Amino acid sequence: MKIQYDLKGQNSNAWKGGKIKHSNGYIWIWTQEGYKLEHRLVYEEHYNCCLLDWAEIHHKNGIKTDNRIENLEGMTNIQHGKLHHKIIDKSDRICIECKATKSYTNKYRHNEPRWIAHPITKLRWICASCYQKIYRQLNKKMEAI
Repeated sequence: MKIQYDLKGQNSNAWKGGKIKHSNGYIWIWTQEGYKLEHRLVYEEHYNCCLLDWAEIHHKNGIKTDNRIENLEGMTNIQHGKLHHKIIDKSDRICIECKATKSYTNKYRHNEPRWIAHPITKLRWICASCYQKIYRQLNKKMEAI
């Protein structure tokens, strides 16, 4: 006699009612097709739709476990990436090198400044990209000495 082991869903030893909080902070729910992200299920059920792979559901307040429909917003993965990975400094400063009024940076690089006091004048502002150019030039001059 062959013993069958079905360790999926309710028959699993690790069954906790069908909800799991993953290490990345999202809640997964057991369905007949396997585990699915709770916020995607809530969005699909509310709008009676089927989300495609390139669709993203954004948590407006940034709390990954807050899956209320008013906190969820549908968008493409490109829109979602732009929303999370780029920020703009709107402090009305003007770069004295390139005359830019906005400075872009990746928000996950906490040590990369958006605006810096000019390394020579110390009184005026330059954007992060111009700072990198000036910093490289100054290093080259220092190495030549």
